[in-house]
Amino acid sequence: MTSAGGFLRRVAPLVGLLALLVAAAPAANAQCTQVVCTAPDACHSGGVCDPDTGTCSTPEIRCEDGDPCTADSCDPSRGCVFQPVTGFEAVTCLLVTSTLEPAFCRPVPAKIAKLMARAQSQIAVAVSGKNPRFQKQVLGTAMRTLKLATKRTRRVAKRRGLSPLCADALARVLGNLTSHVDQLRRSL
Repeated sequence: MTSAGGFLRRVAPLVGLLALLVAAAPAANAQCTQVVCTAPDACHSGGVCDPDTGTCSTPEIRCEDGDPCTADSCDPSRGCVFQPVTGFEAVTCLLVTSTLEPAFCRPVPAKIAKLMARAQSQIAVAVSGKNPRFQKQVLGTAMRTLKLATKRTRRVAKRRGLSPLCADALARVLGNLTSHVDQLRRSL
């Protein structure tokens, strides 16, 4: 026969395990059948079930692509959608410093930077204008300023005041901005 002390030594770990299992079991009123909940749509991620309340936490996903030229949204059936912005916003989004000045071109030569700032100011005046005819006129002036900045960029590069990589990048950025300004001007 086994002594009572020996029996208790063998059963005690099992009793402790049973106590843990009972403590971890959901409350009688809990509605959770799974620990992990599935996402209700493409705009939420899977969550965790709270056994006390029976509700699932399904956090919304963040739809941010970091591009100021897109409108970030979430479609419940498709997920994140990044639509290109239109109108004046399609031009002003390009005026963000990180977009306008390639990192390897910093600092931009003063004469070019001055022309870029002038174009930004002209575009801001057009944005605040209420009369489409006035807006077209100001955008035309901004286009001429941007073309002058592009010409000056090429001239500075020719004199070896800019690296070819920087000159190409700046010319591309200025050309893209000029194109967007022209499209906007034609749409007014």
